[in-house]
Amino acid sequence: MKKISEHSIEQYIRFSDELSSARKREIKQVIDQSEELQATYQFLLSYYEELDRVFGVQPFVFPLKPLQLKERSAGPVVLAAMTSAQERSMLQTRVTLVSEENNRVVRVLENERDNCLQFHVISEKEGQNERVILSLVKPEIDLVTDEFGKLKGVRDLSNIDWNSIYSVLRVPGLKLEIDPEYHSFPVADHSKVQLSFDGKKIEISVAHCDNDYSRILLVQKGSTELQIVTANKVVFNLEANDKPFSLYFYE
Repeated sequence: MKKISEHSIEQYIRFSDELSSARKREIKQVIDQSEELQATYQFLLSYYEELDRVFGVQPFVFPLKPLQLKERSAGPVVLAAMTSAQERSMLQTRVTLVSEENNRVVRVLENERDNCLQFHVISEKEGQNERVILSLVKPEIDLVTDEFGKLKGVRDLSNIDWNSIYSVLRVPGLKLEIDPEYHSFPVADHSKVQLSFDGKKIEISVAHCDNDYSRILLVQKGSTELQIVTANKVVFNLEANDKPFSLYFYE
C-alpha cells in the first residue's frame, strides 16, 4: 500500500485545485484503504471547516496547527545570546504552530520560573512578521507581536491545551504611517479608508473599504492599542497629538 503524508492530505483538502486529477485520485484511494488515514482526513477536514466557519476565507488570515514532533528527551531551551544571569531563566518549548499556507512558524516558549509565555513568529523573509496577531478561539484572545514578530511576558495562558485549540495568524493587510505635524494621511486609493484627525483623536471609517477589516492597531511612541471593529467607525485617543503614529489593519 502506498503511503502519503499528512501534508498531502492537507493539500487534498485545502488546495485540491492545484493538484492534478491523477494525484487527487491517488490520494483518495490511499485514504480510503487506511482507517488511520481516514481518521486523519476527518480530523483535518473538521479542523479547517471550523476555522473557515469562524474566520471565513481571508487572504491575510492563516490557520495554524501544532507541529507533531517525534518524542525526544525534554530539556530547557537556552538562547545563544543569554548571559550567565539570564541562563537561570530557562525556557521550555510548549508548542510549535505552523502555517502551511503562509510558510510561517510560531514558537511558544514558557519561562519555568514564572510560567510566563513567549511567542516568536518566524518566516522565510526578514521583515514579514511586523505586528502580526496570533488569534486564539475559546478562549478568544488576540496576541500582538512587536515589530520583530515577538511577544514576551504573557501570563495566564500556561494551562492552554495547544493541541486542541483553534488559532490563526493575522498579518496586516494595510499599514499607514501618519505624521500629524504635516497632516499627511497617505492612504492608498484602493483601500478606501477614511481618516479624520481632531486634536488627540483619530477617527477611522472603514465603511467603504474593499477589505473586511476586523481589527485595527494603533502604535505610537512604543505603546499599542488594538480595537475590534464592531461598527463602521473606530476612534483612538492619541497619547500625543504631535507625534507620528502607525495604523495596522487586519482582516
